[in-house]
Amino acid sequence: RRMRHDRLISFMSAGLQGEVVFLINDRWIGHVSLLRQIQVVAKGSSRNAPSFTSFIVDISLRMTSIVHAQQELFGVPHVLYIVNRGLVSRQKRILQTGAVWGQDFVLSDSRLVDQSQGYSLTYVELTTLSRESFMLLAEKYGSVNSELKRRVRRYCCWLAFQRSVWKEARRRLRRQKRTALTQPSAWLALHHQAYESKEGG
Repeated sequence: RRMRHDRLISFMSAGLQGEVVFLINDRWIGHVSLLRQIQVVAKGSSRNAPSFTSFIVDISLRMTSIVHAQQELFGVPHVLYIVNRGLVSRQKRILQTGAVWGQDFVLSDSRLVDQSQGYSLTYVELTTLSRESFMLLAEKYGSVNSELKRRVRRYCCWLAFQRSVWKEARRRLRRQKRTALTQPSAWLALHHQAYESKEGG
């Protein structure tokens, strides 16, 4: 069905392509903040609207469909996944039609990318977009539209910073837990001292 949609879209005028693509992909695009922002501009009347619309249309045409049987483990970094049919378990959550994960697929540093996989609870159909495909289009349209290039770069920098802070916070938390486990006597002495001070008062 995805291939049939793409084939029909390729025969449409530029204006009609945008309308159809927005209608088909509106649900999942809302879960990817960068694409949601680009789509808002594309739907507007600014001078950037035509190129932003073409960018979204080309992204839609570059996406690929995959299927998985029940009880399969799947998912790789640097890929955006959209559930079209079926149920997927991921990170203790049940994902159904319209669910999205892998929004960090634009990051180049694999250490900052969430590498959790999905597990198919039923037969599932998904649409995917790889980082390579996205960046090729971002470079193509960014070369003629500096605003698009700026938005993509800013989003990547913001997300990388966010993930770096999150990763450092988790590292420090793990270190604190290890310290507490390896030095129980220091922890007990501190609490014993506090208890004696209270009793003495």
